[in-house]
Amino acid sequence: MFRGQLDPAHQIHDFNPGSDNGLFWTVPIPGGAVYANLDRAQGHLIVDDLDVEDYHDVVNAILDGPSLEAEVSFKARWHGVRHRHHVHNTEQHFDLHAVQTWATLEWTGKSGSVVYRSDPAETSRTEFAELAFERNGSYFN
Repeated sequence: MFRGQLDPAHQIHDFNPGSDNGLFWTVPIPGGAVYANLDRAQGHLIVDDLDVEDYHDVVNAILDGPSLEAEVSFKARWHGVRHRHHVHNTEQHFDLHAVQTWATLEWTGKSGSVVYRSDPAETSRTEFAELAFERNGSYFN
């Protein structure tokens, strides 16, 4: 989160799960939280009360510096067809089926006794959103 300009000097919160599990800013989420159907151009990612840390800024987060316990919840939804595309490259062992869609997002973060909320999902404006299925490397064939 930033106050004013979007640059490191104005960052006031950095909510992320850290790297305690050996993965950088990555945590498992329940399988039911994710849904994607390229044929219907629909998908969602819904996560409630995910335990994260508030590192204040990205530099402190990368250094795994001091943090506060925090939690986030978010709902992202993809819907509708703007454009479909398929990329197939046998030489590079790459195959991609994708559908460009519209998307909405709402987010809540809690750090200490303070709660931050985004505007409601219906106020979202889509610049770019895409659902895709990709196969590559040993999964190509």
